[in-house]
Amino acid sequence: MKLYVHIFFGIYCLLISVGSHGQSFGCTADLYLSTHAEGDQRSRLYEVLRDESIVSMREIPLLSDVAIAGIAYSAQDGHIWALDIGDNISLVRISAMGVVEHMADVELDSTLVYRSAMLSPDGRSFYTIGYEDGYERAKIFYEIELYEDYRVIADDISFSGPSDMRDLCVDPLSGAVYGYENNSGRLVQFGIDGQFTVVSPRRNNTEQIDALFFDSEGYYFGYSQSGKLIEIDILTGELMPIYQGPMADYVDGCSCPYRSALYKHIEGDYLTDCAEFEVEYEFVNHLGSSYTGIALRDTFPVGFEVIDISSNAVFTLPDDAPDHVLRINNIVFQTGVNRIRVTMRPAIGYSGYFDSQAELCCFPQYPERRLLSDDPDTEGYTDGTGAIVIGMDDELSIEDQIQISCDGLTAELTAPIADMEYRWDDVVGEQRLSVTAVGEYVLEMSSDCFYRRDTFSLELLPGPDQLILPADTMVEFGEELSVTPKLSRGEIVSITGGYDDRAIEIDSVSDLISFKPTSSGRFLATAKDENGCEWQAEMWVEVQYAGDIYVPTAFSPNGDQINDKFEVFAPFPGRYDLEIYDRWGGLIHRQLACDFIDSPCTWDGQISDESADVGSYMWQIKIYKDDSVSEYMFGSVLRTK
Repeated sequence: MKLYVHIFFGIYCLLISVGSHGQSFGCTADLYLSTHAEGDQRSRLYEVLRDESIVSMREIPLLSDVAIAGIAYSAQDGHIWALDIGDNISLVRISAMGVVEHMADVELDSTLVYRSAMLSPDGRSFYTIGYEDGYERAKIFYEIELYEDYRVIADDISFSGPSDMRDLCVDPLSGAVYGYENNSGRLVQFGIDGQFTVVSPRRNNTEQIDALFFDSEGYYFGYSQSGKLIEIDILTGELMPIYQGPMADYVDGCSCPYRSALYKHIEGDYLTDCAEFEVEYEFVNHLGSSYTGIALRDTFPVGFEVIDISSNAVFTLPDDAPDHVLRINNIVFQTGVNRIRVTMRPAIGYSGYFDSQAELCCFPQYPERRLLSDDPDTEGYTDGTGAIVIGMDDELSIEDQIQISCDGLTAELTAPIADMEYRWDDVVGEQRLSVTAVGEYVLEMSSDCFYRRDTFSLELLPGPDQLILPADTMVEFGEELSVTPKLSRGEIVSITGGYDDRAIEIDSVSDLISFKPTSSGRFLATAKDENGCEWQAEMWVEVQYAGDIYVPTAFSPNGDQINDKFEVFAPFPGRYDLEIYDRWGGLIHRQLACDFIDSPCTWDGQISDESADVGSYMWQIKIYKDDSVSEYMFGSVLRTK
């Protein structure tokens, strides 16, 4: 299978640019998911955000009808490219505003099934696989050259290997191609010759992986038709479901991992003028290639001094840099995370706040581009990183160093300056002290050249916070229910909601949760506050149904498309069974687990594949609630010619 060669070679360095057709995706999401249900005219596209253990999903409404079988993010134009399997097989491009742009019809075998897609790291080739008999056999591997008039290259897949492998994806850091074989629960890796290597042991996993993709940080994920978002351990093959999303017949996912970032972090918010401090620069290279000849620049206040530099990257130092200026040349940055650690000394007598912003420059392909540093400890992006040099007599806001525990019963007091000797109420201790009572706590910090005494005043231990929801409520079927959860004292940073184990979309600005419950159930909200604490609350929603169940008294199964079937009607959902009896009480038709809206029971007037006689027949309906019969209905229907 020689086509895999294209995935490994021709990996160019590239930087994200803004496309000329519609707004590009800003890569604010960790993942993007597409779902399509057979029979629907329009697919759905979602962005997925992860904040530690909290996962949220927001739909990006598509503005045109499209049947998406696979998606891939293009770092070259910042858009999502998709394979549309509607009336014709075509390539479309989707903007962040949901605009669907038709790019080209492509000549793929229309007798095959397509369920996945991926892009080469250089963004020039779009890949998909055609399957025979559903997922039974991967038959053709297609490459579509996006900048060569959408030329299609097809290669037969002829290896004898995984039998139920529904997607492939490229590791953005290593370039390796991975797949997941569902029958054996094994992770496999493909070589440039198309041969596969098993990289994880056989597992009895019950989940079927339909889509595979890496997120923006290089973690491996899968998604199933049953709507489960699953994190995959790339070493062991273990599947860890983390979120329940929408179910669909076609699912795929992607992210925008081919990007870079420069982070700068100073250890400690408060420093002294007589002690060294550490500055760490972290260059995250997700651009798909290593870099050479890069320069790092940073400038500190006059009088500061660079003492030492260490790194996992190769570099050289100039001879003419002033003591307060950091200049590192000819850096070799590999893919992944590269760190440079610098030891600094402040100017003697310096007091107050300082900050600066580092920059990387001189990328070989883009010599004018400058990558500015970002402070990872702040909410802003590409902002300066700073600290305060504190003197023994300078004012210090010690109350900022008090952290209340999530249960509100414990406080952690932190000495603001690191690497000191500490005494709490005349007792030698560590930098942090946990207390369970209000009052004043005296802190002494000292070193060979520094001494300071401060007092912590802890006035309140407030106890647990509480997530507040409305009381249990009642709504009419079809009525929209809106809920805005609140914390009793804290601020909600992120929130997720679910109804009967189904995720609900949430307005990320107002925290407004709106949905239309179709059956009675329990609504559960989980909120995270500004301190990272999680709170849960639930409420019961009782759905009332307006209208009656209508059962016709006659039907005529004569093929004229008018009343050809006996069918029960109701303006609301609900599970029920239907039984038909002849005039002697013999059961002639039974249909179980029907739903008034989604899958109503019907009788076509046949008995054992033969037309029933004209005449009256008795029917019985069993209506269920909470898995038990709540109501019986009886009657008769006339079968006419």
